[in-house]
Amino acid sequence: MKDTTDAMHRRLDAKYEAFALHRPEGYRDFLRAHALAEVVYGERVARFCEAELDHPMPQFGAMLAHELAEFGTYPVGDRQPALALPEGRFADAGLTYTVLGSRLGVATLNAQLAPQLHKARGDLSLAFLKDRDGLGAWRALTVWLRDTPMSEPQFAKAVAGAEAGFVLFSDAADAIAVAPAPRH
Repeated sequence: MKDTTDAMHRRLDAKYEAFALHRPEGYRDFLRAHALAEVVYGERVARFCEAELDHPMPQFGAMLAHELAEFGTYPVGDRQPALALPEGRFADAGLTYTVLGSRLGVATLNAQLAPQLHKARGDLSLAFLKDRDGLGAWRALTVWLRDTPMSEPQFAKAVAGAEAGFVLFSDAADAIAVAPAPRH
């Protein structure tokens, strides 16, 4: 699936890098975009993780809400992203691939950004960047993908699910990019 979605992944990474993540305000907007997306994917990915992976999905929503509260803000964009995703476990597997696969990039960002962010704002918990439970769920998903036979139509549904996830995250980033951070 990696080869099939690589171009979408690279475009999405570039979009999120535009938030200037080394600055607290950029990191805040990165969190806001992730929180907007989580509202849409959260329940569906959590159900897939429980039913298929026998591994709980990390509490991304709670982590994001906690960190956004540290900024005195919450996730609101001009438009709420939607999820155009076919039904079924293979589409859910693809969506979960996108959501949990992002944890690899976030782990790298933690190593790169945590020192700069703490220097600028020592009061930030950086819980979303520091999360390691998502990596455990990612490992469980990679085993599931390796061990679950898929027909060509089933693989196509998984790819459609992954692509829908990339579109969701892209739309969330766009919504945040045009919306000022609301204050409590």
